[in-house]
Amino acid sequence: MVRIAICEDELDQIIMLSKYIKGLTVRYPDIIRDVFRSGDDLLEHYKKAPVHEHYDIIYLDINMAGTNGVDTAAIIRELD
Repeated sequence: MVRIAICEDELDQIIMLSKYIKGLTVRYPDIIRDVFRSGDDLLEHYKKAPVHEHYDIIYLDINMAGTNGVDTAAIIRELD
């Protein structure tokens, strides 16, 4: 199983990335995709979730309100 997170605040980008990932599930049906609308939401998940619910791949927007993508990535690296 591959867990993929999309962390993006713009709906059109979420839709585009989701379509790409959905295309992959035809060949790899065990992909799980979750969407977070901010870095803060993703970080909240990481702090509460058990390790087996962490992500293998994260598509992370750089410019977001709240905790930006660069800072979010740095915090995730410390947590995981």
